[in-house]
Amino acid sequence: MPRLSIYLFKDDAKSFDSAIRVNASGYREVLPVHSLSYPARLLVRESSPKAPKWARFFESHYEVTDFGQQLATGAILLVEIAGRMFALTNGVGHTAIDRSKIEPRFGLKIALNTLDRKGIRTLDTRTIDVKTQNRRTEFNHGSEMNDFGVNPRTDWVRGVKGRPALMEFARMLSGYDPAAITCDCDLESLPEKLQELLEAYRSDAYQADYGFIDYTQPLDRKDPRIKKLNDARDLLFQTRQEQRIALALPEVEDRRVETYRAVYKQQSFELLELNLHDLYSQLDEAGLGLATPDNIRVTGYDDSDEPVTDNRPLRDFIVCEVELGKDLFVFSLGGWFRLERDYVERVKNEVRAIPDLTGVLNMPWMRAGEHEGPYNTRVAIAKVWKNLDQDFFRIRSYDKVEIADHLTPANEFIAVKKMTSSATLSHLFSQGSVSAQLLRGNVEYREKVEEVGKSMNTGYQLDMPTPTFVYAVATEKPGDLVDSLFFFSLVNLADRAQAIRNAGYKVALCRIEIS
Repeated sequence: MPRLSIYLFKDDAKSFDSAIRVNASGYREVLPVHSLSYPARLLVRESSPKAPKWARFFESHYEVTDFGQQLATGAILLVEIAGRMFALTNGVGHTAIDRSKIEPRFGLKIALNTLDRKGIRTLDTRTIDVKTQNRRTEFNHGSEMNDFGVNPRTDWVRGVKGRPALMEFARMLSGYDPAAITCDCDLESLPEKLQELLEAYRSDAYQADYGFIDYTQPLDRKDPRIKKLNDARDLLFQTRQEQRIALALPEVEDRRVETYRAVYKQQSFELLELNLHDLYSQLDEAGLGLATPDNIRVTGYDDSDEPVTDNRPLRDFIVCEVELGKDLFVFSLGGWFRLERDYVERVKNEVRAIPDLTGVLNMPWMRAGEHEGPYNTRVAIAKVWKNLDQDFFRIRSYDKVEIADHLTPANEFIAVKKMTSSATLSHLFSQGSVSAQLLRGNVEYREKVEEVGKSMNTGYQLDMPTPTFVYAVATEKPGDLVDSLFFFSLVNLADRAQAIRNAGYKVALCRIEIS
């Protein structure tokens, strides 16, 4: 029973030639021995045999030709059914597709519409944040979506695999941008199967149980706002505003990848990890600092120096957020997504509901250019608080947690950070929620906190009054924090605040002015 990996192209892809990347090389057309009843073109690629890349380690003392040679093969079948173009790929064939022309979430929608609700085996998620986390969770048998611990507020479902409700539809189905199905199908019955998939893709039945996946709506490539959004993204990249833009893998990393290679203006840069800092450094060394995300291409290579990922423009790895008019847009996975207004407003309202202790705590201003360490020392002296900055509690020999930056006599656990980037604020929000959860459930941690509290005040009682975890954010931006924070950060804050409340404690905000 074959396993088919199927892509759907957008409506404006009208020819087979337009579906293939211009620089896709090494493919030759194979003509059918028996004609098909529908338009189709089969392209096959076979690379030249070569020794694996890891053989270089041994070549000074061994004859590496004895190690054998490797081939990288692939095929792509382009077909036209019901006025739409599809691609079926095998091996490395998927690397030849022009990904800017495929329908996003084609396979995902099919899967959510057809999988048995209790038949999900694998779930791939991606957090909505500049500090992006790609996660794959697998069960050894079918499960419901809730069993995977999906957080609709912060998790963006990228792909799902499982057992369809109707076995005649498919034996097994994976849905991402492409749909990968194991089914009883051959070239003659292929048109009927593709028609079935197209109907499943167009259905909105998934919204009853999985409506949260529409919190982010992909923009059509012809949307008139795209140019302005792209210009804003490129400006963030070129002006190196790393607080608003970052790189993240489009998918869960292929374990075969040993290194990434970025190519710009015929110069190649090897990157062991994909991050903007290293890329900017290499571009600067080469005197190519004004590159744009569209002009740099990135490929992952295995230990045989063979490409094992698609050759993608750098834009496919970029994550950023841009406001345009009354809407907020996120760029991720090579495309723009408009965040549903109700979703944005719900998140903002959750953050607005967090008490603001700015006037109560009356924290001193942070001086321009002042680092958090000296500031915390100065605050502790002025306010007669316990300074816990860099005072770590070790959970294990390899893991440590900062209780807070300050502990006050009123049992406020204050964590301080400058608003420099979403990634920095993610660390701040994580610090508070992790500390709260440990305080609730770890005996040694509670003893440590009580010891610290009594060193400040011999009458200190750990749970009297109920501890309040305070996020103190230093910023030059005017207005309320909810209007100053990046949306990525608001999502993270709302989620971490709920975790603190779930642990039985209070949460609050505090604004620190920067002079």
